[in-house]
Amino acid sequence: MAVQTVAQCDWLVLFTSGKLLPASALIAICLFILREGLDWYRKSKTKKNEVSALKKIFARECQLAWNINVQIKTLCEKFVPYEAKPMHECPLHLSITKTAAGKTRYTVTENDALSYGGPLSEPSIATFAKYLYDVSKLDSKFYEKVNLAFTAVIELKHFYESLMDNEDTAQLIRIDNIMYGFSGYALKEMIWIERELKALYKYCTGKELTVGLLR
Repeated sequence: MAVQTVAQCDWLVLFTSGKLLPASALIAICLFILREGLDWYRKSKTKKNEVSALKKIFARECQLAWNINVQIKTLCEKFVPYEAKPMHECPLHLSITKTAAGKTRYTVTENDALSYGGPLSEPSIATFAKYLYDVSKLDSKFYEKVNLAFTAVIELKHFYESLMDNEDTAQLIRIDNIMYGFSGYALKEMIWIERELKALYKYCTGKELTVGLLR
């Protein structure tokens, strides 16, 4: 044991005496390793903070889209029972109006009498388009969730635009009620739309998406 200890000491003396490696070089290597370690820690912490911030942003976007999904879903559920009947037997009619503040509202009349109405918010894809590339550089799994939810919001936007253009479209294709057929299609598509919004929200918050937000 004593012989081994002496040998180790002799090796250390040689290592630091400059015969094997100059002390200044050893210090430089240590400083380099320390600097690289600190740089890695700083970048890791920055990445973690960026991901955390983006998760908060996209969790809110999921809630905003969820609220719009509920609005359109509620409207479609009013019309879909009549799709099993001839179109002329549907007593409901949809009207879209703009308020003085520029907000969109819809009104459903039944045999020309007011039946139901409510707000109709426009889905926004701006946040998804703005941050999608940033997410792709940070986390591949996060990016996959965001991209699928992005596609879902694009489809919601398509539904909104279809409702806004319902009267013009009805005249163009010469039918009395654009909601006849559209409602059933939209409700089927909302199955995967809701799934992707829930998946992203769960990834961002660890919670279930049940409550929407107004923009």
